[in-house]
Amino acid sequence: MIINGLKINYKIIGEGRPFLILHGWGSNFEKWQKVGELLVEKNLKVIIPDLPGFGESQKPTIAWNLDDYCNFVEEFVKILNLDKFFLL
Repeated sequence: MIINGLKINYKIIGEGRPFLILHGWGSNFEKWQKVGELLVEKNLKVIIPDLPGFGESQKPTIAWNLDDYCNFVEEFVKILNLDKFFLL
């Protein structure tokens, strides 16, 4: 997936109600893999992106601030057509 010109790495596992997991600073989606697998057992569709500049996602060419990351999440949700979802 490409968002704002950046290649974004993400994983979707399971079926059911969407559950979006956002990792913290200095982390990536792999840190949440086990949690995601447990949530799948609860009939949830788990979506875990690597935020820009983390994990396997492309790094922005300029420094991003919190607003940039919020805009990224908004665009990510739009692209995946997530209307209602859980967020962690």
